[in-house]
Amino acid sequence: MTDFEFLFSVFGLLIGLTFVEIAIKFADAIDAHSRRPIGVLTPLLALFVMVDVAGYWLFSWSIRDLLHVRWRTVFIGLTVALIYYLSASMIFPRTEGEWKALDEHYWARKRLVIGGIVLVEGATMAWQLTRAVPALDDYWFWFYQLPYYIPMIALLFTRSRRVDIGLFIVLIGVQLISDFDLGPSSRWGEQVGISLGYEASTSAPAAPR
Repeated sequence: MTDFEFLFSVFGLLIGLTFVEIAIKFADAIDAHSRRPIGVLTPLLALFVMVDVAGYWLFSWSIRDLLHVRWRTVFIGLTVALIYYLSASMIFPRTEGEWKALDEHYWARKRLVIGGIVLVEGATMAWQLTRAVPALDDYWFWFYQLPYYIPMIALLFTRSRRVDIGLFIVLIGVQLISDFDLGPSSRWGEQVGISLGYEASTSAPAAPR
């Protein structure tokens, strides 16, 4: 068993539980839609978190050669997985009768969910920048980065339904463009080895190609 296989066995399990948490709560929300309206905001938040978690899961594969069994590596991996799970667990209400509509719960918990994602992705990007600094004329780096971080940070402060829907559309769109390799790789992404077209690796929203 390689170091990566050992580390990923636990990390992958916790990330998988995050998907299960979202799927189960989504199913419960659909089942209770006649008693508690689902709306649009909560499903968009759930979709964003699922796409983001999937991207991070794939990102961990792209840095497999850098991961070794050390206490700090295990601690960081478990912390990332725990933050993702806690963020996912707050997307939907824990009990059905506490909220009359999912939109009410969304406005009460949005900052906690998005804040967790910002913490994980921001810390990951900070670490990636210690490996290589993007050039100012590396336009594809900025194309993937700015439409990801700016809308996500804006979501921490917005109180408009229409604005939030627009921000989620931008966020999810740029993530899918990056993850499905629909645009060219950035030079920075090739430097740090996270481009899908570079060494048969893959990319994550927090570290676009």
